[in-house]
Amino acid sequence: GTLRDLMVGDVPVIWVRSPQLLLTASAVAVVFFFVVRKHAPPLKALMIADAFVLALFTVIGAKAAIRWDLAPAVVVAMGVITGVAGGIVAGVKRSR
Repeated sequence: GTLRDLMVGDVPVIWVRSPQLLLTASAVAVVFFFVVRKHAPPLKALMIADAFVLALFTVIGAKAAIRWDLAPAVVVAMGVITGVAGGIVAGVKRSR
């Protein structure tokens, strides 16, 4: 969402305007950090959850672009960018 917001000039970005999003994500990350150390989640469950989150973020990005009255092709691009940009950043970090 950060990349999407910056590309269309919607600043401050969403998590700065709504800090509860950042707080929620941080709390979930901390909880799962400790839970996963004790109990490894099944890989299939992680794959399914990842697919649902990808779909959710894609829809959120497309809805934001629709709200800004962008062209249909841009709506699709913003949905894709919102859905996959975080995964791309994480993949680049892992490859280093």
